[in-house]
Amino acid sequence: MKKIILLAAVAFSTTFAFAQNTDRSSVEDHDVRKGFYGNININSLSPFDETYNLGIGGGMHFSEQFHIGLSYFGGKGSTSRLFSDSVGALGIDSDLKYRSFGIELGYEVPLHEHFSIMPYFNQSFVKYTYTSDYFHSADFLVAPSLEDNFLNTQIGAKLFFVANENIKIGANIGYGLANGVNLYNTDASNLSGLNAGITLQYNYFLPKW
Repeated sequence: MKKIILLAAVAFSTTFAFAQNTDRSSVEDHDVRKGFYGNININSLSPFDETYNLGIGGGMHFSEQFHIGLSYFGGKGSTSRLFSDSVGALGIDSDLKYRSFGIELGYEVPLHEHFSIMPYFNQSFVKYTYTSDYFHSADFLVAPSLEDNFLNTQIGAKLFFVANENIKIGANIGYGLANGVNLYNTDASNLSGLNAGITLQYNYFLPKW
């Protein structure tokens, strides 16, 4: 019995050591590396307003292809296009501001030595606020809802020009779907739509282990 137990222990140790060596070799063969990234995004097209919005993001590379991180963007502009013709005819002068915090997943696919494409998914909470003295005037017996936190789901892709493994610049385009909007004279469909802009990204990879 003791011989069987001893042989089993030796066999298990040998198998485990071989598996570890195989895994390590496999990782090295596939050049899997971890690291970090940071980016700046400027969107010139957005359903939130008629001006630019600025975003920043950062996170971790779980490989050279798979990324997960946090994102923030914000902006301010005019609400004119969000109001119906009847309300717009009243000559309402109103501004807005918004900011968003979320999480982003991406998987980058090399297309060429100097080009790659990264489909991504972003889920964020947006705080959206109207500002206007008109809404607080005597014309409203009950103040309308001028501020809201809603969920924004965005799916898109970034096309990168790869200067080197650390620096990438590219274009991004996506479609955002607003959920749970509760703002004066504004539906979720008003805050859903295309986003497009440019992205500058910096990557830092840890030494391969």
